[in-house]
Amino acid sequence: GIPFAQTLEETKPADTPAEPKDLTLEQTFGLAESLSPELAARKEAVAAAKGRRVQAGTWANPTLSLGREGLTPSSERDNGGDQAQDVIGLSYPVPLGNPRGAAMARAEEEVRLAEAEWEVARRELRTGVARAFADALFAQEGVALARREQEISQRLHELANTRLTAGDIAEREVVRAEVDIGRASIRVLDVRTAALRLGVTF
Repeated sequence: GIPFAQTLEETKPADTPAEPKDLTLEQTFGLAESLSPELAARKEAVAAAKGRRVQAGTWANPTLSLGREGLTPSSERDNGGDQAQDVIGLSYPVPLGNPRGAAMARAEEEVRLAEAEWEVARRELRTGVARAFADALFAQEGVALARREQEISQRLHELANTRLTAGDIAEREVVRAEVDIGRASIRVLDVRTAALRLGVTF
């Protein structure tokens, strides 16, 4: 992996622990997706749509009723002539047409739409993360090249001093090597600053 400390300010909660600095691209995708409030909201929308789909496929509950039939006048009940019976009834509504099928079709379409919106948001997030990752990689390589240039300039300066002591070159060659070191140092500072702006740490 490469040092990559993109903080994802728009997606990372304030109390989230700092993530490791050495991440692969796939690990960065996973981190960004886990911290994205938009993806979390899309996922909740998918779950809610699936819940409505299940609800649309259920049948209405039957109705239980209790009653008495065959009630007799009170005078006959006093003489032991009560012929009333307890009655238990169970009714079930039968809807006309096919409203259950229509409701299931609507619910299924809502699920497909919610899943499509989640996938679009996920791809957009990954595109942004991949771009930031590539920028960080480019910045890291730029810093490495600038440091190598600085090291080469320092070696050339040391060599120039040695040759000056031996009388092989003029002093102006040493001064030129010193200027090259200064330019290389400025280059390192510039690329490091640009990399830090991208969130790359060293």
